[in-house]
Amino acid sequence: MPGVATEVSLGLVGYVAIGPDGSVFVVDDAAGRLLRIKDGQATIAYAGSAKGGRVGGLAVSPAGKVVVLTTDGLLEITGDGKSTLIATLAQLGGVTPGSETPLTYDGAGNLYIANSNGYKVLRRAADGSMSTVAGTGKFAPLLPPLGDGGAATAAPMSHMTAMVVDTKGDLLIGQAQGALRMVSVDGTLSTIAGVGTTRVSSSSEVIAPDGTKATDLKLSQVASLAVDLQGRIYVGDSQSGVIFRINADGTMTFVGGDQVGTVAPTTTGLPANQTRFADANGLAFDRSGALLVVEAGLLLKIDGVGAA
Repeated sequence: MPGVATEVSLGLVGYVAIGPDGSVFVVDDAAGRLLRIKDGQATIAYAGSAKGGRVGGLAVSPAGKVVVLTTDGLLEITGDGKSTLIATLAQLGGVTPGSETPLTYDGAGNLYIANSNGYKVLRRAADGSMSTVAGTGKFAPLLPPLGDGGAATAAPMSHMTAMVVDTKGDLLIGQAQGALRMVSVDGTLSTIAGVGTTRVSSSSEVIAPDGTKATDLKLSQVASLAVDLQGRIYVGDSQSGVIFRINADGTMTFVGGDQVGTVAPTTTGLPANQTRFADANGLAFDRSGALLVVEAGLLLKIDGVGAA
């Protein structure tokens, strides 16, 4: 049962988001619920559908609107624990809640919805109107990435596993096959990380050195994204078990994972770059600039990342 946050048992944790009041919202997909953590206490913000099924994605607007995608559809959760259906799954093109339906808001309150089943990203404006911002509805394999330099709406897409809007208003889309795409404010598509030949990590624990161009990296799965106040992008590669930052000049800096060959588990309190991550399925910055990481049934915090 919810209570002291550090004593709550989590199952399959997928998404994490921060409310404007500092509340931390976490999707516990295995239990089909949404938890809210505030002042060290965890409460149930959404207990799940009577139908059962998965929960995900999750997004919190700048105004504090909390939305989750469930088997009932896209729900808006209010502070009293009640939910309002704002779109059915059919209205969203037949999306399936889970790890390939990330949601994110931009600064203007527009909601972006990844429909991996339909190979599109949809935008739900504040007035409820829907439009397509990326994808044609046709599947495209990752290599080579198609459509760079043209309109994102004219480019076929593959499965999408993470989304975030950066400080400039550009939409960043992580793909399961290891590419990070960007839809700029003017609608142009580009690839900003992945599809290179330098592995970010490997079974032999070879780590790409800091300063490597993000476009030279060979990623496994972009499972999570976050942006700090300086506009730098943080990428969680779940299959490689690492977190890295894309700097303003397009190079990468290693943030979390076993960079030095330490074999200690996640919870030892070692520096983040000396910690073995099983995955990094969710990332979000809290108001102090600490990076929250969803990691194998745990919610971890890396202090000082955004200020580094």
